[in-house]
Amino acid sequence: MMRMFRQVLSVAVLATAVSVACTFLLMRLFFPGGQGMALALAIATIVPVAVSVPTTSYLYRQREKINRLHRDLQAAHEELKGLHEKAEHRASIDQMTGLLNRESFLTKTKFRRRKADAGFLLMIDVDHFKQINDTHGHQAGDKALLLIVSVLSKHIRRSDILGRLGGEEFALFLADLEPERAWEMAEDIRRGVEAIVFRPRAGVAHPLTVSIGIAPAPPRERMYAIMNHADDSLYAAKRSGRNRVAFRPRPDGDDAETVNQGGLARVS
Repeated sequence: MMRMFRQVLSVAVLATAVSVACTFLLMRLFFPGGQGMALALAIATIVPVAVSVPTTSYLYRQREKINRLHRDLQAAHEELKGLHEKAEHRASIDQMTGLLNRESFLTKTKFRRRKADAGFLLMIDVDHFKQINDTHGHQAGDKALLLIVSVLSKHIRRSDILGRLGGEEFALFLADLEPERAWEMAEDIRRGVEAIVFRPRAGVAHPLTVSIGIAPAPPRERMYAIMNHADDSLYAAKRSGRNRVAFRPRPDGDDAETVNQGGLARVS
């Protein structure tokens, strides 16, 4: 309020000063004898004050209203932006596990592969998961998945991309990694899941294991083809007894190597 008063007063004083000065000069020019000078100066003082004070007050209030609306609009824009970012985040995340969902995993992996010279795709599937749901219920199945996700999260690098493709199947993209290291990471994950103490209910223990298929992800290879190769390795791990890691080193290879606690074996 004080700010408005000072601005209105400043405009009124300036307008009055200009009006009085101009009136004085004109009166001296056209009425050298000074006839009516006092009246003219009085009018030159009153009129600017009478006009400038309400006009300036109105303009000031309108400007403040516009500024307030601008601030409100900016605040609403920031809030909308935040809500949009939250909605995008929720749309990209698997709500139960907190991992990337299938679409987001594929999108993020696509962009990551553009910056990586090479990489590996791991397809990870929980062994006999349906049995957990059928025997102990879906809540127990969800608990098992969360325990497995905790193991996965502990054994990956910050640069790796981990997602849940659906159900009990997960995918992990490893960029800029040697084949031996990809083997080691997959084996660490397999052993970590195997070591989980899972008790779906009091006094009942249920073993948890995963089968893992690995496929190389060369830069020019299409993602769906890489996923098919990783699936082939995963099926090889399943066929050879589950709780294994299988690696098809070449997309056109006829066999895959599997690794488990018993060492290295080859399966067709």
